[in-house]
Amino acid sequence: ILNYAAALGIGVLVLQHIVGNEIAWPVPLVSFIVLVAVGADYNMLLVSRLREESTANIRLGVLRTVAYTGSVITSAGLIFAASMFGLMLGSIDVMVQIGFIIGIGLLLDTFLVRTIVVPALAALLGEASWWPGRVHRPAGEPDSTEGGLRVRHRVTVD
Repeated sequence: ILNYAAALGIGVLVLQHIVGNEIAWPVPLVSFIVLVAVGADYNMLLVSRLREESTANIRLGVLRTVAYTGSVITSAGLIFAASMFGLMLGSIDVMVQIGFIIGIGLLLDTFLVRTIVVPALAALLGEASWWPGRVHRPAGEPDSTEGGLRVRHRVTVD
């Protein structure tokens, strides 16, 4: 949501104060819906991969996640932002404004939120990132919450 607020602020600055066109009333609503939906989608992709990679150590999981998904999320964000900026080539003011604000929001989401903010918060919060759940660890994996090696034994009954 901060991403949306920043994009809308940049949009108002550029479109209203520099260009001189007032923002049309549907622009903030459409921009909010698209940016929140795309942000949630990219966040699910990133966090699900982070959860998979964080079985041993969340900081190592963050590094692996950014390395493995960084190019995919960046490519998707750039392609979508370029398509939104393409709306600015038209002559309909509302579409130009929507294209500009969503395009800026997607660039902020791609280069700040998904590559810096979410991984940094996950690393800072550590195991609290998964509250109220937790990461399921395979037997013999280090348990970072207790600082030691916790081995789970499988008991079979004949």
